[in-house]
Parts: sequence; structure tokens; C-alpha cells
Amino acid sequence: MGGGEDDPLAGRNAITLDAIRDRVVISLPPGTGLRAYLDDVCLSMGFRPRIGFEAGDPHMVAQLAGRGLGVALLPESVTRAHAAHLHAITLTRPRLRGRIALAWRAEAPASPAARAFIGHARAQLSRAGVPRRQETS
Repeated sequence: MGGGEDDPLAGRNAITLDAIRDRVVISLPPGTGLRAYLDDVCLSMGFRPRIGFEAGDPHMVAQLAGRGLGVALLPESVTRAHAAHLHAITLTRPRLRGRIALAWRAEAPASPAARAFIGHARAQLSRAGVPRRQETS
């Protein structure tokens, strides 16, 4: 979660999702994984998020929240990138987890660009401590 430095939640380091029940939320649009999760979890808690603004770019969502227009559910990497204007707040309950899957054809040779991308993705995930799964054919 993230909010502007003047946001009432800015003095807190951690909240539950219930803390945003009556707050304006800035979000990615419907059809994105994070938005679907936000909608589903809020509904399971008996409320709908009050979406005030939507943007297709998480960095734009962060900028809007940093300007005090609401709170935003964002990946930690995005809140870190906007730390100068956005106060990061850990969401303790429910705990959010995401999954990224990469797939490519094992039987066909990869282009130089694809090989570079796969190598870069593996390096970044390794640095982040994500265990590497065995490749399947």
C-alpha cells in the first residue's frame, strides 16, 4: 500500500485491508491481476473498494497516491521507486502474493533478444531470492 506523506495512514507502517474500507483507492484498471485480487478480497470482507482513480501504469498510480489523491495497492518495488513522495505501508492481512510465469518453446532455438530476456529475468529473480524451478519440456 502507499499513500502521500500527508495521508492519515502515513504514520503507520502496517495496516489490514479493512483500514481502507472507507478510503478512496487508486488502482490499476479491471482486468489486471492486482485489481482482481483487490476486488475479490474486499468483497470477501463485505465491502467494495472505493475506486477514485485508475491508471494502467503502476508508476502513475503511485504518483497519484503520492499527491494525496487516495491510497494505492502497489507492489513493494513500485513504492520503493517512489519513496520520495509516497509512504509505504505494509498490508498485513490478507497477505498478498503474486506469481509471474515465463514460458518459451524449449524445442525451438530462441532469438538473441529472447535469450537476453530470459537471462536477465533469471538473474533478477535469483537476486530476489526466488528459487529456480526445473525446466520442463
